[in-house]
Order: sequence, then C-alpha cells, then structure tokens
Amino acid sequence: MGIVVLSNDDSRYREGNFVVMRGEMQYPPTAPDTTYILHTKRFTEADAIRWAAIVPYRLVVILSRLPTLTAKSEEVVVIDPSLKKKKRDYRMQTEAMLRWRDRDRARPEVAKLPIPLAFAFLRVNIGDIGLWRSLSRVAFMLPDEYTHALLTYGVEPIRARVQWPKKSAKAIDMPEGCRESDIYAEQIINLSREVANEVRTKQPDALPKGVKKRRQKGIDWV
Repeated sequence: MGIVVLSNDDSRYREGNFVVMRGEMQYPPTAPDTTYILHTKRFTEADAIRWAAIVPYRLVVILSRLPTLTAKSEEVVVIDPSLKKKKRDYRMQTEAMLRWRDRDRARPEVAKLPIPLAFAFLRVNIGDIGLWRSLSRVAFMLPDEYTHALLTYGVEPIRARVQWPKKSAKAIDMPEGCRESDIYAEQIINLSREVANEVRTKQPDALPKGVKKRRQKGIDWV
C-alpha cells in the first residue's frame, strides 16, 4: 500500500521517476519507486482510499481545494502545506514580467509565475504575435524554464498600467478531447446525438446544463 498526497503544486514531486497525468489516470500506477502525479478537478476521499491500495509508492493529486476527509483516510492521505496556505499573490511577479525594464532583475521573479497565470496576463496586455508563436513551440513541451525565459526576454516592457484578466462568464468542464478554446463544444454536444452519447459514456459530468444524462436513441439513415 502506498500513500496519496494532496497538493496544489507538483514542482517538489517532479524528481526521480515520475509520471504526469491530466484529467484521469492514463497509465496504471503500479511501477515501484515511481511518483504518479495526477492533475484533476475532482478527487474524493473514496478515490484516495481506493488508489492507495494500488499505488506501491505514492500518488500526488494536484487540486485547487481539499476534498472532504474523515478519519477513514488519515493513514493513507498526506496533505501538502501548499493546500493549507492562503491563495498566493503574484502581483509583484506580474509587474516584473510586464513592466520592469531591467529584464535580468525581472527573471527570478518571472520564474515564480505559474505559466497559465502568466499567459492570462499576457493575453490582455501584450499583442506581440511573434512572441505567442514562440511560446506555442515551447510551452508545455520543453521544461518550464524555457517558457519563463521567453516570458522574461521576449516581452517588451509596457509603460501602461497592467490590465487584469477578467473571469470567464461561465466555466464548464470540457469533455475529453476538447480544448478550453473550443467555443463550440457545448453546441456540438447539444446538437449531435452521437457526440452527446460518447460524452455520457466517458465523462458524464462534462455534459452541458440541460442535456439529458441518459443515452439517447435516434433514427439512423439506412
């Protein structure tokens, strides 16, 4: 039996042998001396108990908030301090990325920025298409230090006040195979019986509001 670590930052666990998964368990977590890292939005105490019985070493689950826990899981669940801390303020790091003229001084601060957060500020403050093309070839494909280097030396500092990204009007869980930028995903699920049935089978929680939970039959052309 292994342990399940609940955290909101996987940086300290990316050492030795590790496997990173997003959304769901994509690989059987059975290799010895291997850290399995799972980024997910939903993880319950029952999940922790079930996976702890299978994982030989440790499973690190990256969450934004702690699930409800009881005494049942206290022997197999470890809560990382990052989930106990208050939400971190990255105001200075954002100012360093976007406004500081001394880029060598800015670099160690920019390196502290989570990349998705940096991109959110970049979208509303920087319109350099060349920078975005460079980032698309580097981000999430090479180690994060390459992306942070581009965010430091590829950004032309602005003089204007930093604009803060606005929260989306609504946030839905995108079905497997869809990107968050797929603005028509919800319409396709609503209009296509075949697509909706596939989502019902694989990821029912991602069904848009108003779509029936049960599989739907239809008339097919012969």
